[in-house]
Amino acid sequence: GKVYVYQISAVDQNQNESQLSPMVLASPKDRTPPRKPSGLVAKTGEEGMVLLSWQPNSDSDLYSYRIYQAVGSQAEFSLVKEIPVADHPRAEYQLRLDPKAQDVFRYAVAAVDKSDNESTRSEAVSVRLPDHVPPAVPVITALRSGDGYVEVGWSAAAEPDLAGFNVYRRTPEGAATRLNSTLLAVQASTFKDKTAQ
Repeated sequence: GKVYVYQISAVDQNQNESQLSPMVLASPKDRTPPRKPSGLVAKTGEEGMVLLSWQPNSDSDLYSYRIYQAVGSQAEFSLVKEIPVADHPRAEYQLRLDPKAQDVFRYAVAAVDKSDNESTRSEAVSVRLPDHVPPAVPVITALRSGDGYVEVGWSAAAEPDLAGFNVYRRTPEGAATRLNSTLLAVQASTFKDKTAQ
């Protein structure tokens, strides 16, 4: 901002004025934050990559952008990165998350000027990484043979995204053949193979 010089004199009741005090310099403090960033978009990529992009601010004293993250839909935001505009002129930021993470990640961006005034945060966006993690392998816990059938029992870890089970059979030297024509229900824990001979 503009620099001003200040001096003070003293005046008595007879209007006699003293000399001016020594000079001091001052400039008004900028307390006006930049505009709130807009147009925030989050895109997920391979290997846990997330690309955040937004409309660049046009404030003349823009210094940086602050990236905020919250893990979960109710969590508080915390600062994860400050990006100086001089070093990173594009309004975007790329980060890598654990590719196995299945949380909801929320992001917001704030603009900061050269006087360290921070704007209101942008509207938040949410992302969830694509699920590439298969469920845990079920454990066969029981085998019962009867007249013309073999019944297989199993236990499986409780997983929130489990859709069901497939049962396979093979001879020691043969290829695996799926026995169920449709996915078995999540609640299933046994299957009766009536084609076994």
